[in-house]
Amino acid sequence: MKRKLITSIIICLFIIQSFSLQAQSSVVYGDVNGDEFIDIVDALLVAQYYVGLIQTFAFPEAGDVDGNDTLDIVDALLIAQYYVGLITEFPVSAHIQGVEIIQSDIVRNMAPAPGSGELETVVSGNNQFAMDCYKELRDEDGNIFFSPISISFAFAMCVAGAQGNTELEIADTLHFSLPDDSLHNAFNALDLALTSAPENPDPNRGEELKLHIANSTWGQKDYYFVPEFLNILAYNYGAGMNTVDFKTNPENCRLLINDWVSTNTEDRIRDLLPPGSIDTLTRLVLTNAIYFKANWLFPFKEENTVVGDFIPLSGNPVRVPLMHQVVTTSYTEVPGEYQALKLKYQGTKRNSMIIILPGSGQFETVENNLSAGLFSEILQAMRSYQVTLTLPKFEYEWESSFKAILRSLGMTDAFIYNQADFSGINGLRDLYISDVFHKAFIAVDEIGTEAAAATAILMGTTSLPPQATMTINRPFIFALYNDDTGAILFLGRVMQP
Repeated sequence: MKRKLITSIIICLFIIQSFSLQAQSSVVYGDVNGDEFIDIVDALLVAQYYVGLIQTFAFPEAGDVDGNDTLDIVDALLIAQYYVGLITEFPVSAHIQGVEIIQSDIVRNMAPAPGSGELETVVSGNNQFAMDCYKELRDEDGNIFFSPISISFAFAMCVAGAQGNTELEIADTLHFSLPDDSLHNAFNALDLALTSAPENPDPNRGEELKLHIANSTWGQKDYYFVPEFLNILAYNYGAGMNTVDFKTNPENCRLLINDWVSTNTEDRIRDLLPPGSIDTLTRLVLTNAIYFKANWLFPFKEENTVVGDFIPLSGNPVRVPLMHQVVTTSYTEVPGEYQALKLKYQGTKRNSMIIILPGSGQFETVENNLSAGLFSEILQAMRSYQVTLTLPKFEYEWESSFKAILRSLGMTDAFIYNQADFSGINGLRDLYISDVFHKAFIAVDEIGTEAAAATAILMGTTSLPPQATMTINRPFIFALYNDDTGAILFLGRVMQP
Protein backbone atom coordinates (compact mmCIF):
# COMPACT_ATOMS: atom_id res chain seq x y z
CA MET A 1 0.00 0.00 0.00
CA LYS A 2 2.79 2.38 0.95
CA ARG A 3 4.68 1.64 -2.28
CA LYS A 4 1.62 2.37 -4.43
CA LEU A 5 1.09 5.58 -2.54
CA ILE A 6 4.68 6.70 -2.90
CA THR A 7 4.67 5.83 -6.63
CA SER A 8 1.68 8.13 -7.10
CA ILE A 9 3.31 10.85 -5.04
CA ILE A 10 6.55 10.68 -7.04
CA ILE A 11 4.62 10.96 -10.33
CA CYS A 12 2.78 14.00 -8.95
CA LEU A 13 6.01 15.52 -7.74
CA PHE A 14 7.69 15.23 -11.13
CA ILE A 15 4.66 16.87 -12.74
CA ILE A 16 4.87 19.65 -10.17
CA GLN A 17 8.55 20.07 -10.97
CA SER A 18 7.67 21.50 -14.38
CA PHE A 19 6.60 24.70 -12.65
CA SER A 20 10.35 25.34 -12.06
CA LEU A 21 9.76 27.68 -9.14
CA GLN A 22 12.95 27.78 -7.14
CA ALA A 23 12.12 29.03 -3.67
CA GLN A 24 14.96 30.84 -2.02
CA SER A 25 15.02 29.65 1.55
CA SER A 26 15.26 32.00 4.40
CA VAL A 27 13.54 29.15 6.28
CA VAL A 28 15.43 26.09 7.42
CA TYR A 29 12.30 23.91 7.55
CA GLY A 30 11.87 22.05 4.25
CA ASP A 31 15.53 22.33 3.24
CA VAL A 32 16.43 18.76 4.17
CA ASN A 33 19.51 18.49 1.94
CA GLY A 34 21.02 21.78 3.11
CA ASP A 35 21.47 23.38 -0.31
CA GLU A 36 19.67 26.58 0.81
CA PHE A 37 16.68 25.90 -1.45
CA ILE A 38 13.33 24.27 -0.79
CA ASP A 39 12.57 22.31 -3.95
CA ILE A 40 11.39 19.02 -5.40
CA VAL A 41 14.55 17.22 -4.27
CA ASP A 42 13.70 17.90 -0.62
CA ALA A 43 10.18 16.53 -1.08
CA LEU A 44 11.50 13.38 -2.78
CA LEU A 45 14.04 12.76 -0.03
CA VAL A 46 11.36 12.87 2.66
CA ALA A 47 9.09 10.60 0.57
CA GLN A 48 11.91 8.08 -0.01
CA TYR A 49 12.76 8.12 3.69
CA TYR A 50 9.12 7.46 4.56
CA VAL A 51 8.92 4.25 2.46
CA GLY A 52 12.36 3.06 3.50
CA LEU A 53 14.25 3.63 0.24
CA ILE A 54 16.85 5.67 2.12
CA GLN A 55 17.84 5.50 5.77
CA THR A 56 18.82 9.11 6.39
CA PHE A 57 19.63 12.47 4.81
CA ALA A 58 21.47 15.64 5.78
CA PHE A 59 18.92 17.46 7.96
CA PRO A 60 16.04 15.17 9.00
CA GLU A 61 14.90 17.66 11.65
CA ALA A 62 14.12 20.11 8.83
CA GLY A 63 11.69 17.64 7.26
CA ASP A 64 9.11 17.69 10.03
CA VAL A 65 7.26 20.62 8.49
CA ASP A 66 3.89 19.81 10.06
CA GLY A 67 5.39 19.77 13.55
CA ASN A 68 4.09 16.36 14.66
CA ASP A 69 7.56 14.95 15.51
CA THR A 70 7.43 12.34 12.71
CA LEU A 71 8.55 12.29 9.07
CA ASP A 72 5.81 11.02 6.79
CA ILE A 73 4.17 11.50 3.41
CA VAL A 74 2.30 14.55 4.66
CA ASP A 75 5.62 16.33 5.15
CA ALA A 76 6.67 15.42 1.59
CA LEU A 77 3.42 16.78 0.17
CA LEU A 78 3.68 20.00 2.18
CA ILE A 79 7.22 20.62 0.93
CA ALA A 80 6.04 20.03 -2.65
CA GLN A 81 3.13 22.45 -2.16
CA TYR A 82 5.50 25.06 -0.75
CA TYR A 83 7.79 24.59 -3.74
CA VAL A 84 5.07 25.36 -6.30
CA GLY A 85 3.60 28.20 -4.27
CA LEU A 86 0.38 26.53 -3.09
CA ILE A 87 1.34 27.37 0.50
CA THR A 88 3.67 30.07 1.81
CA GLU A 89 4.24 28.75 5.33
CA PHE A 90 4.60 25.35 6.92
CA PRO A 91 2.31 24.36 9.82
CA VAL A 92 5.32 24.13 12.15
CA SER A 93 5.96 27.83 11.55
CA ALA A 94 2.57 28.63 12.98
CA HIS A 95 3.55 26.74 16.13
CA ILE A 96 6.82 28.66 16.30
CA GLN A 97 5.14 32.00 15.70
CA GLY A 98 2.68 31.40 18.53
CA VAL A 99 4.69 33.39 21.08
CA GLU A 100 3.30 35.56 23.81
CA ILE A 101 4.74 39.01 24.38
CA ILE A 102 5.20 40.09 27.98
CA GLN A 103 5.54 43.84 28.01
CA SER A 104 5.34 46.59 30.56
CA ASP A 105 2.24 48.78 30.47
CA ILE A 106 4.63 51.70 30.06
CA VAL A 107 4.84 52.93 26.47
CA ARG A 108 8.08 53.98 24.84
CA ASN A 109 9.27 57.51 25.53
CA MET A 110 9.26 59.13 22.08
CA ALA A 111 10.60 62.47 23.33
CA PRO A 112 13.66 61.74 25.46
CA ALA A 113 15.53 64.84 26.56
CA PRO A 114 19.11 63.92 27.49
CA GLY A 115 20.95 66.23 29.82
CA SER A 116 23.70 68.49 28.57
CA GLY A 117 26.44 66.43 26.94
CA GLU A 118 24.79 63.05 27.64
CA LEU A 119 24.08 62.14 24.02
CA GLU A 120 27.63 63.11 23.11
CA THR A 121 28.90 60.93 25.96
CA VAL A 122 27.09 57.87 24.63
CA VAL A 123 28.35 58.54 21.10
CA SER A 124 31.91 59.02 22.34
CA GLY A 125 31.72 55.76 24.28
CA ASN A 126 30.43 53.91 21.23
CA ASN A 127 33.24 55.26 19.08
CA GLN A 128 35.86 54.33 21.64
CA PHE A 129 34.39 50.82 21.86
CA ALA A 130 34.55 50.62 18.05
CA MET A 131 38.27 51.29 18.10
CA ASP A 132 38.85 48.89 21.00
CA CYS A 133 37.17 46.09 19.05
CA TYR A 134 39.07 46.93 15.87
CA LYS A 135 42.37 46.59 17.73
CA GLU A 136 41.33 43.15 18.96
CA LEU A 137 40.29 42.07 15.46
CA ARG A 138 43.13 43.53 13.37
CA ASP A 139 45.36 40.44 13.67
CA GLU A 140 42.74 38.38 11.83
CA ASP A 141 43.33 37.64 8.17
CA GLY A 142 41.29 39.38 5.51
CA ASN A 143 38.42 41.83 5.61
CA ILE A 144 36.74 43.06 8.80
CA PHE A 145 33.32 44.64 9.19
CA PHE A 146 31.14 45.06 12.26
CA SER A 147 28.63 47.45 13.81
CA PRO A 148 29.71 48.86 17.18
CA ILE A 149 26.38 50.66 17.51
CA SER A 150 24.49 47.34 17.26
CA ILE A 151 26.63 45.76 19.97
CA SER A 152 26.28 48.87 22.14
CA PHE A 153 22.48 48.81 21.91
CA ALA A 154 22.35 45.10 22.77
CA PHE A 155 24.56 45.58 25.83
CA ALA A 156 22.67 48.69 26.89
CA MET A 157 19.64 46.42 27.28
CA CYS A 158 21.78 43.80 28.98
CA VAL A 159 23.29 46.21 31.51
CA ALA A 160 19.74 47.16 32.57
CA GLY A 161 19.64 43.84 34.43
CA ALA A 162 23.25 43.65 35.58
CA GLN A 163 24.35 44.30 39.14
CA GLY A 164 27.57 44.73 41.11
CA ASN A 165 30.89 43.97 39.46
CA THR A 166 29.16 42.48 36.42
CA GLU A 167 27.53 45.83 35.71
CA LEU A 168 30.81 47.69 36.27
CA GLU A 169 32.73 45.44 33.85
CA ILE A 170 30.10 45.75 31.11
CA ALA A 171 29.98 49.53 31.57
CA ASP A 172 33.77 49.79 31.49
CA THR A 173 34.12 47.58 28.39
CA LEU A 174 31.35 49.36 26.45
CA HIS A 175 32.35 52.79 27.82
CA PHE A 176 28.96 53.35 29.47
CA SER A 177 29.87 56.22 31.78
CA LEU A 178 26.43 57.68 32.54
CA PRO A 179 24.19 56.73 35.47
CA ASP A 180 21.67 54.02 34.56
CA ASP A 181 18.62 56.23 33.96
CA SER A 182 20.61 58.75 31.94
CA LEU A 183 22.30 55.99 29.94
CA HIS A 184 19.07 54.37 28.78
CA ASN A 185 17.46 57.72 28.08
CA ALA A 186 20.46 58.77 25.98
CA PHE A 187 20.41 55.51 24.00
CA ASN A 188 16.72 56.08 23.31
CA ALA A 189 17.52 59.60 22.10
CA LEU A 190 20.36 58.31 19.91
CA ASP A 191 18.09 55.70 18.32
CA LEU A 192 15.46 58.33 17.51
CA ALA A 193 18.06 60.82 16.27
CA LEU A 194 19.44 58.24 13.86
CA THR A 195 16.18 56.76 12.59
CA SER A 196 13.36 59.31 12.89
CA ALA A 197 12.08 60.87 9.68
CA PRO A 198 13.23 64.45 9.05
CA GLU A 199 10.53 67.06 9.70
CA ASN A 200 11.35 69.18 6.64
CA PRO A 201 12.97 67.02 3.94
CA ASP A 202 15.16 68.92 1.52
CA PRO A 203 14.48 67.67 -2.04
CA ASN A 204 17.89 68.98 -3.07
CA ARG A 205 19.46 66.30 -0.88
CA GLY A 206 17.87 63.48 -2.90
CA GLU A 207 16.36 60.30 -1.49
CA GLU A 208 16.28 59.77 2.26
CA LEU A 209 18.34 56.85 3.40
CA LYS A 210 16.93 53.75 5.04
CA LEU A 211 18.27 53.41 8.56
CA HIS A 212 16.41 51.05 10.87
CA ILE A 213 17.35 49.96 14.39
CA ALA A 214 15.32 47.26 16.11
CA ASN A 215 15.65 45.70 19.56
CA SER A 216 14.01 42.57 20.84
CA THR A 217 14.29 40.13 23.74
CA TRP A 218 13.41 36.47 23.92
CA GLY A 219 12.74 34.85 27.28
CA GLN A 220 11.74 31.42 28.54
CA LYS A 221 8.00 31.16 29.04
CA ASP A 222 6.80 30.84 32.65
CA TYR A 223 10.12 32.35 33.77
CA TYR A 224 10.09 35.29 36.15
CA PHE A 225 11.44 38.62 34.90
CA VAL A 226 11.79 41.61 37.22
CA PRO A 227 9.12 44.21 36.31
CA GLU A 228 11.63 47.07 36.48
CA PHE A 229 13.77 45.33 33.85
CA LEU A 230 10.74 45.06 31.55
CA ASN A 231 9.90 48.71 32.23
CA ILE A 232 13.36 49.85 31.10
CA LEU A 233 13.11 47.77 27.91
CA ALA A 234 9.68 49.14 27.06
CA TYR A 235 10.29 52.79 27.98
CA ASN A 236 13.71 53.24 26.36
CA TYR A 237 14.03 50.56 23.68
CA GLY A 238 10.45 49.82 22.64
CA ALA A 239 11.15 46.16 23.29
CA GLY A 240 8.80 43.61 24.81
CA MET A 241 9.72 40.14 26.03
CA ASN A 242 8.87 37.45 23.47
CA THR A 243 8.23 34.30 25.49
CA VAL A 244 9.42 31.10 23.85
CA ASP A 245 10.13 27.57 25.01
CA PHE A 246 13.88 27.08 25.05
CA LYS A 247 13.49 24.09 27.37
CA THR A 248 11.60 21.83 25.00
CA ASN A 249 12.11 23.41 21.56
CA PRO A 250 15.48 25.21 21.43
CA GLU A 251 15.94 24.70 17.68
CA ASN A 252 12.58 26.22 16.84
CA CYS A 253 13.44 29.18 19.07
CA ARG A 254 16.73 29.64 17.23
CA LEU A 255 14.92 29.68 13.89
CA LEU A 256 12.39 32.19 15.16
CA ILE A 257 15.08 34.58 16.39
CA ASN A 258 17.03 34.22 13.15
CA ASP A 259 13.85 34.96 11.20
CA TRP A 260 13.30 38.14 13.25
CA VAL A 261 16.87 39.23 12.50
CA SER A 262 16.46 38.48 8.81
CA THR A 263 13.21 40.45 8.64
CA ASN A 264 14.74 43.47 10.37
CA THR A 265 17.82 43.54 8.13
CA GLU A 266 15.99 43.23 4.79
CA ASP A 267 17.08 39.58 4.61
CA ARG A 268 20.77 40.57 4.59
CA ILE A 269 21.66 38.89 7.89
CA ARG A 270 20.62 35.26 7.90
CA ASP A 271 21.39 32.57 10.44
CA LEU A 272 22.90 34.90 13.04
CA LEU A 273 22.60 32.13 15.61
CA PRO A 274 24.31 28.97 14.30
CA PRO A 275 22.93 25.47 14.93
CA GLY A 276 23.47 24.39 18.52
CA SER A 277 23.88 27.93 19.87
CA ILE A 278 20.49 27.77 21.61
CA ASP A 279 20.02 24.87 24.00
CA THR A 280 17.62 23.75 26.70
CA LEU A 281 19.45 25.84 29.32
CA THR A 282 18.99 29.13 27.43
CA ARG A 283 16.70 31.48 29.33
CA LEU A 284 17.13 34.85 27.61
CA VAL A 285 18.38 36.22 24.28
CA LEU A 286 18.82 39.95 23.68
CA THR A 287 18.93 40.98 20.02
CA ASN A 288 19.62 44.13 18.05
CA ALA A 289 19.41 44.60 14.29
CA ILE A 290 20.50 47.57 12.20
CA TYR A 291 19.95 48.16 8.48
CA PHE A 292 21.46 50.97 6.39
CA LYS A 293 20.91 51.74 2.71
CA ALA A 294 21.78 55.04 1.05
CA ASN A 295 22.68 56.42 -2.34
CA TRP A 296 25.77 58.51 -2.86
CA LEU A 297 25.10 62.24 -3.00
CA PHE A 298 27.28 62.15 -6.13
CA PRO A 299 26.91 58.68 -7.68
CA PHE A 300 29.62 57.09 -9.77
CA LYS A 301 28.82 56.54 -13.44
CA GLU A 302 28.78 52.86 -14.33
CA GLU A 303 30.44 53.50 -17.68
CA ASN A 304 33.48 54.82 -15.81
CA THR A 305 33.93 51.57 -13.89
CA VAL A 306 36.79 49.50 -15.27
CA VAL A 307 38.64 46.40 -14.15
CA GLY A 308 42.01 47.28 -12.67
CA ASP A 309 44.63 46.20 -10.17
CA PHE A 310 44.06 46.21 -6.41
CA ILE A 311 47.31 45.56 -4.56
CA PRO A 312 46.98 43.59 -1.30
CA LEU A 313 49.69 43.68 1.36
CA SER A 314 51.18 40.57 -0.24
CA GLY A 315 52.03 42.72 -3.27
CA ASN A 316 50.35 40.36 -5.73
CA PRO A 317 47.78 42.41 -7.72
CA VAL A 318 44.22 41.15 -8.10
CA ARG A 319 41.82 42.34 -10.78
CA VAL A 320 38.71 44.08 -9.41
CA PRO A 321 36.09 46.58 -10.68
CA LEU A 322 37.33 50.12 -9.93
CA MET A 323 34.89 53.05 -9.93
CA HIS A 324 36.07 56.51 -10.98
CA GLN A 325 34.84 60.08 -10.58
CA VAL A 326 36.00 63.62 -9.87
CA VAL A 327 34.17 64.85 -6.79
CA THR A 328 34.30 67.91 -4.56
CA THR A 329 34.33 66.64 -1.02
CA SER A 330 36.02 66.84 2.38
CA TYR A 331 39.61 65.59 2.20
CA THR A 332 42.85 65.61 4.15
CA GLU A 333 46.25 63.99 3.93
CA VAL A 334 49.54 63.62 5.76
CA PRO A 335 52.03 63.08 2.92
CA GLY A 336 53.65 59.69 3.11
CA GLU A 337 51.34 58.56 5.93
CA TYR A 338 47.72 58.55 4.78
CA GLN A 339 44.96 60.18 2.75
CA ALA A 340 41.38 60.45 3.98
CA LEU A 341 38.11 61.66 2.54
CA LYS A 342 34.39 61.82 3.27
CA LEU A 343 31.88 60.55 0.72
CA LYS A 344 28.42 61.91 1.45
CA TYR A 345 25.13 60.05 1.09
CA GLN A 346 21.85 61.55 -0.06
CA GLY A 347 19.22 62.55 2.48
CA THR A 348 18.43 65.36 4.87
CA LYS A 349 19.95 63.39 7.74
CA ARG A 350 23.67 63.59 7.16
CA ASN A 351 25.54 60.32 6.76
CA SER A 352 28.79 59.57 5.02
CA MET A 353 31.55 57.06 4.45
CA ILE A 354 34.94 58.00 5.86
CA ILE A 355 37.81 56.29 4.01
CA ILE A 356 41.36 56.25 5.36
CA LEU A 357 43.96 55.13 2.82
CA PRO A 358 47.37 54.46 4.39
CA GLY A 359 50.36 55.39 2.28
CA SER A 360 52.26 52.69 0.46
CA GLY A 361 53.93 50.52 3.11
CA GLN A 362 52.15 52.39 5.92
CA PHE A 363 49.06 50.22 6.48
CA GLU A 364 50.32 48.52 9.65
CA THR A 365 51.50 51.82 11.15
CA VAL A 366 48.20 53.59 10.51
CA GLU A 367 46.17 50.61 11.70
CA ASN A 368 48.20 50.36 14.91
CA ASN A 369 47.70 54.07 15.57
CA LEU A 370 43.97 54.06 14.79
CA SER A 371 41.98 55.43 17.72
CA ALA A 372 38.92 57.52 18.44
CA GLY A 373 41.28 60.47 18.87
CA LEU A 374 42.95 59.96 15.48
CA PHE A 375 39.56 59.48 13.82
CA SER A 376 38.34 62.77 15.29
CA GLU A 377 41.60 64.48 14.33
CA ILE A 378 41.20 63.35 10.71
CA LEU A 379 37.62 64.65 10.56
CA GLN A 380 38.62 68.02 11.97
CA ALA A 381 41.50 68.36 9.50
CA MET A 382 39.31 67.82 6.42
CA ARG A 383 38.82 70.65 3.97
CA SER A 384 36.95 70.88 0.69
CA TYR A 385 38.99 69.49 -2.23
CA GLN A 386 38.30 68.43 -5.78
CA VAL A 387 39.37 64.78 -5.62
CA THR A 388 40.03 62.52 -8.57
CA LEU A 389 38.80 59.36 -6.89
CA THR A 390 39.23 55.69 -7.67
CA LEU A 391 37.30 53.31 -5.40
CA PRO A 392 36.78 49.55 -5.74
CA LYS A 393 33.33 48.03 -5.71
CA PHE A 394 33.12 45.52 -2.91
CA GLU A 395 30.69 43.28 -1.10
CA TYR A 396 31.28 40.84 1.72
CA GLU A 397 29.88 39.36 4.92
CA TRP A 398 31.69 39.04 8.23
CA GLU A 399 30.71 37.21 11.39
CA SER A 400 32.22 36.29 14.71
CA SER A 401 31.55 35.35 18.28
CA PHE A 402 32.45 38.43 20.30
CA LYS A 403 32.84 36.49 23.55
CA ALA A 404 36.65 36.27 23.40
CA ILE A 405 36.95 39.90 22.28
CA LEU A 406 34.82 41.20 25.14
CA ARG A 407 36.67 39.05 27.66
CA SER A 408 40.00 40.43 26.44
CA LEU A 409 38.59 43.96 26.87
CA GLY A 410 37.84 43.28 30.52
CA MET A 411 34.32 41.83 30.62
CA THR A 412 34.88 38.57 32.48
CA ASP A 413 32.34 38.09 35.26
CA ALA A 414 29.40 38.24 32.84
CA PHE A 415 30.59 35.02 31.16
CA ILE A 416 31.23 33.04 34.36
CA TYR A 417 28.29 31.12 35.82
CA ASN A 418 29.23 31.55 39.48
CA GLN A 419 30.29 35.19 39.19
CA ALA A 420 27.81 36.84 36.80
CA ASP A 421 25.19 38.99 38.50
CA PHE A 422 22.12 39.61 36.36
CA SER A 423 19.77 39.60 39.32
CA GLY A 424 18.18 42.75 37.93
CA ILE A 425 16.64 40.56 35.22
CA ASN A 426 15.09 37.74 37.23
CA GLY A 427 15.83 38.50 40.90
CA LEU A 428 18.35 35.64 41.09
CA ARG A 429 22.02 35.13 40.25
CA ASP A 430 21.62 32.16 37.94
CA LEU A 431 22.03 33.93 34.61
CA TYR A 432 25.29 34.49 32.71
CA ILE A 433 26.22 35.29 29.13
CA SER A 434 26.99 32.08 27.27
CA ASP A 435 27.94 33.80 24.01
CA VAL A 436 27.65 36.98 21.94
CA PHE A 437 27.11 36.55 18.21
CA HIS A 438 27.59 39.32 15.65
CA LYS A 439 27.19 39.30 11.89
CA ALA A 440 27.50 42.14 9.37
CA PHE A 441 27.09 42.71 5.62
CA ILE A 442 28.40 45.51 3.37
CA ALA A 443 27.93 46.22 -0.34
CA VAL A 444 29.37 49.28 -2.11
CA ASP A 445 28.71 50.06 -5.78
CA GLU A 446 28.22 53.02 -8.13
CA ILE A 447 24.82 53.89 -6.67
CA GLY A 448 25.58 53.79 -2.97
CA THR A 449 25.96 51.53 0.06
CA GLU A 450 23.91 48.84 1.74
CA ALA A 451 24.93 47.57 5.16
CA ALA A 452 23.32 45.50 7.86
CA ALA A 453 24.33 43.94 11.14
CA ALA A 454 22.82 42.07 14.03
CA THR A 455 23.92 41.20 17.55
CA ALA A 456 22.60 38.51 19.84
CA ILE A 457 23.55 38.22 23.48
CA LEU A 458 22.70 34.81 24.67
CA MET A 459 21.34 36.27 27.59
CA GLY A 460 24.32 41.92 19.71
CA THR A 461 32.67 76.19 -1.60
CA THR A 462 31.93 78.67 -3.44
CA SER A 463 35.48 79.01 -4.89
CA LEU A 464 37.40 76.39 -6.80
CA PRO A 465 38.82 74.04 -4.19
CA PRO A 466 42.34 72.62 -4.14
CA GLN A 467 42.74 69.34 -5.97
CA ALA A 468 43.90 65.87 -5.04
CA THR A 469 44.01 62.37 -6.44
CA MET A 470 43.09 59.37 -4.28
CA THR A 471 43.47 55.97 -5.93
CA ILE A 472 42.20 53.32 -3.52
CA ASN A 473 43.88 50.29 -5.01
CA ARG A 474 45.40 48.88 -1.85
CA PRO A 475 44.06 47.92 1.60
CA PHE A 476 42.08 50.65 3.34
CA ILE A 477 40.02 51.35 6.44
CA PHE A 478 36.51 52.77 6.31
CA ALA A 479 33.62 53.75 8.54
CA LEU A 480 29.95 54.52 8.00
CA TYR A 481 29.46 57.65 10.03
CA ASN A 482 26.51 59.75 11.12
CA ASP A 483 27.50 63.41 10.76
CA ASP A 484 24.57 64.66 12.84
CA THR A 485 25.48 62.74 16.02
CA GLY A 486 29.11 61.86 15.32
CA ALA A 487 28.40 58.14 15.85
CA ILE A 488 30.36 55.45 14.04
CA LEU A 489 27.66 53.11 12.76
CA PHE A 490 29.95 50.55 11.09
CA LEU A 491 33.74 50.11 10.98
CA GLY A 492 35.84 47.89 8.78
CA ARG A 493 38.76 47.38 6.48
CA VAL A 494 39.17 46.01 2.97
CA MET A 495 42.30 43.94 2.52
CA GLN A 496 41.04 42.57 -0.81
CA PRO A 497 37.68 43.42 -2.45
